[in-house]
Amino acid sequence: MMIGVRTAFLLGVLASTALAQTPAASQSDREAPIAPPIVRNLDLSAIDKTADPCGDFYQYACGTWIKDNPVPGDQVRWVRSFSLLQERNLYELGQQLDRAAKKPRSPLEKKYGDFFQACMNVAELEKQGLESLEPALKRVSALNDSKGVATLIGDLAAAGNPAPPFRLDVEPDQKDSSKYVLSISESGLTLPGRRDYIGNDSKYVHKRYLMHMVRMFMIAGDTMERAETEAAAALAIETALAKASASRADSSDPEKRYHIYTFADLQKLAPDFDFGVYFKHVTALPIETLNVANPDFMKTVNGLVASAPVEAWRSYFRWHILSEQGAALPKAFRDEDFTFWGGNLTRQEKPAPRWKQCTAITDQAFGDAIAQEWVEQNFPPAAKASMEGMVAALEKALADEIRTLPWMSEDTKKTAEKKLAAIRNRIGYPQRWREYSGLRVDANDFLGNWHRNAVFQRDYRLSKVGKPVDADEWDTTPPTADVRYTASMNSLLVPAGVIQPPFFDGVADPGVNFGGIGVVVGHELTHGFDDLGSKFDE
Repeated sequence: MMIGVRTAFLLGVLASTALAQTPAASQSDREAPIAPPIVRNLDLSAIDKTADPCGDFYQYACGTWIKDNPVPGDQVRWVRSFSLLQERNLYELGQQLDRAAKKPRSPLEKKYGDFFQACMNVAELEKQGLESLEPALKRVSALNDSKGVATLIGDLAAAGNPAPPFRLDVEPDQKDSSKYVLSISESGLTLPGRRDYIGNDSKYVHKRYLMHMVRMFMIAGDTMERAETEAAAALAIETALAKASASRADSSDPEKRYHIYTFADLQKLAPDFDFGVYFKHVTALPIETLNVANPDFMKTVNGLVASAPVEAWRSYFRWHILSEQGAALPKAFRDEDFTFWGGNLTRQEKPAPRWKQCTAITDQAFGDAIAQEWVEQNFPPAAKASMEGMVAALEKALADEIRTLPWMSEDTKKTAEKKLAAIRNRIGYPQRWREYSGLRVDANDFLGNWHRNAVFQRDYRLSKVGKPVDADEWDTTPPTADVRYTASMNSLLVPAGVIQPPFFDGVADPGVNFGGIGVVVGHELTHGFDDLGSKFDE
């Protein structure tokens, strides 16, 4: 028996909605934290002695551990090093936040404890429903002319709501890293990248994404027919924006992402979009020059403002208000969000426990505030001194290697050595902690806290325009298990969160630590001289 296309689509929507209501997608709200074990730095039991190290060294070194440690249901990948360490750090942060929520010892602890508690209070989210979204949704509904898109985006951004399709940021000028430059770049896509909209496999993703959009609109109160119309309109705008977005290769090429424009020249790129109105909503600072990362994207936005029906723009903004704030909405939205992202795209079996989600969100909002206690408990001065010594030894070894390279000219060697000597090593935690007195928190208003934090963080970034670059400022929280070299700043970042077992152990033999954290740091240092890093001097 043949089934009509729309009927098949409806069946798919209803079936997926049923899946979204399964217990696996909601148990995370009640899942209690369990302390992960501290992983040893050198674990011989992980070795698979049945494997031939000459044929498959990875299987030999890790095979037994992989067999004994299947990927947990709330993860999409699972490795003995970074995964287990990040889980441990997240657990310790979660315990700290839980204590701050119940028995704060200072006004600052109460503030981030209330933020965490508001996120954890899913009963309050259920009670509020979409009430907290009403101001933003009313602004969107009031849009009656596409010429008003600039005003609407600025209005949404001013209140801390999602405000696509631009991303405003402040970053060191690529041509002069001593000063900050305002940068505007493309945004406004829900799927991970442009290939998901226009690539060879995009039809598979599109079908599931469209059903997800329809279900979200229906949960928000649309009829099936209305939801289909809104989903199609929002997807059409996102697809047009995706076509104008930079490819992954172009996004990683600094020369293709650097175009300094005067404000007047920016306006010429998109004459139908009033940038003056937009900027007045988000900052009182005069905008004289800025980096336009993708000028063609601005032209596309201008074309859409001139050609897309105002109803399509309303659907697009309504979609982003719903989809970008799913963690702060009632259970039906959160379950549907996981069904699409976890079940369809990442093959994750169940959502991360609510405490993990709220810990990560609070850490992003109050990074330096929370990190101070975490560092005091987990990163003694001796570990910092030892890590600084290791980095110095690795840089010396790299310098010795450069000096003996037979294929490199003497002038190039001198340039490379000069750059290596100038690397800014940021180890453990920042020299100065940020303060958060300007961020207001309400223990019963998670979405409001989310919006106020968005405004607080944006204002903090924009306040740096025209000021000298603070070379010690961190854009990563200290408990993060990661190491990163930043080419534009010629800086190495080694947070306290990764200077832990299994990568580092203060009582271990230095050879073990060099084989752990040393390998990671050494790898990052080489990025200063690869195809990207070589485009920047010291």
